[in-house]
Amino acid sequence: MIGALAAVAREFPEALATGLMTGVALAWLGVFVVLRRAVFAGLAMAEAAVFGGVAAERMHSASLLGAVTGSLAAAGLTLGPRGRERLPREATVAVVFVGAAALALLVGTGGGHHLREVRAALEGDLILVSRADLRVAALLLLPIAALSCLLARPWLYVMFDRDMAVAIGLKPALWETAFFLLLGVAVAAATRIIGPMLVLAHLVVSPTAGLLISRRWPRVLLGSAAIAVLATCLGMAFSYRWDLPTNATITATSVALLAVAGIVRKIACAAHRRGTSSPR
Repeated sequence: MIGALAAVAREFPEALATGLMTGVALAWLGVFVVLRRAVFAGLAMAEAAVFGGVAAERMHSASLLGAVTGSLAAAGLTLGPRGRERLPREATVAVVFVGAAALALLVGTGGGHHLREVRAALEGDLILVSRADLRVAALLLLPIAALSCLLARPWLYVMFDRDMAVAIGLKPALWETAFFLLLGVAVAAATRIIGPMLVLAHLVVSPTAGLLISRRWPRVLLGSAAIAVLATCLGMAFSYRWDLPTNATITATSVALLAVAGIVRKIACAAHRRGTSSPR
């Protein structure tokens, strides 16, 4: 398997580098998404980014700009305190998700393309990443990853203890808007480069595994990034070795690593309970 990974690094360096960058950036942002229980919002943002990119291409505009616009529009639905909506926020987000997915397919096929070609374009493929895609990922996702670490503490206060945030002088609306703005840009850029399936794997699966590994904040971030990196490397190696779809293989590897993390967590908790209940 090491030989397969070395071959991937030699033959597809842009794809490997882009996969690692997007994995780490989305995993760190995804920790906040999972903790805030905004996973469904992440799904809607990814689909809205796909629709925005496809619509922009049909209008002969920049697909990345269209993807960012669609993703940010979906992100706006998650802002603000809950409980003031006439309809449950999850229902609105679900409508956006379903509508964006359908419209993206309809707009794509409306251009005279075959359904198989449209689906391939919508699903994305990491192995087809170009040097230009790598530059876009580096310019957008690396700064966002750095900011997600630097701003972690204010975001935690704002999202999970708004009263404390106000007491220490933070403005919850401003900090929450900043988070979802960065999340929207990251999801849009990554979706256009590597596809929505892999974006959601890094945004949800890797952070969930990181939260299972530890409850200490630095370890959660490190664990999430490690799972994303390991899943990317192993998935690309498996894909190269057995000629499998790259994105699906990385996603399946992420889920397998999450299952392993869950099993290890249960074993550790059981051992801890036995240790604390045994007589001294």
